[in-house]
Amino acid sequence: MRITTLLGTFLLLGSVAGQAQQAPRVVRPFLSLAFTTGGDTLASATYTDGSSSSIKAGGETLFKGGLDFQVAPRFSLQASYGIHTDSTKEAKNGSMDFKRNAVEGLGFWHPSEHVRLGLGFRKTSDARVSGSGVAASDTIHFNSSTGTIFQFEYLTGPLTSFGSRGGLSLRYVNEKYTPSSVDNVGPVTGPSVDGSHFGVGFAWYF
Repeated sequence: MRITTLLGTFLLLGSVAGQAQQAPRVVRPFLSLAFTTGGDTLASATYTDGSSSSIKAGGETLFKGGLDFQVAPRFSLQASYGIHTDSTKEAKNGSMDFKRNAVEGLGFWHPSEHVRLGLGFRKTSDARVSGSGVAASDTIHFNSSTGTIFQFEYLTGPLTSFGSRGGLSLRYVNEKYTPSSVDNVGPVTGPSVDGSHFGVGFAWYF
């Protein structure tokens, strides 16, 4: 009985070790560009031709880079750092913009080799609204904010095999901002600003 039990234990450990060796451990750097829309209007500008432009707390362009780590055949983790900006329409005499830095962490489940569903968090920092030229005004700073990310991504191929891969993503982020100071003089208080937004993005995995 002892020999049988010992042999069974060795066989079980060998099977587990074999499965662990077969499980992918792939780390890929990536770059991503996304276009986002949504959130409260932070500021608006009117131009001499009668047109207008505004910046929103959920707009408009997110550029980020990071690492994607496949920890199991159907599960992966992703970490990134990015810059998220929205600006009014270009003008010779001035502009306004909303800038913030974003650190993101996501966990993905892979129902297939080409599709994965993600849930994660997003931490923004150094969020501020500022202007230049005739639009110059006090810079409004916001507290750091933590939000939730929901993401769907379609991949051109499995990330566990050799070769670069592309990914097309649809995402939704739920987040808010609260003002902290004006021109770094404060603190100031005010209502929260809704920065929730939808986005469409493309990523390239090296």
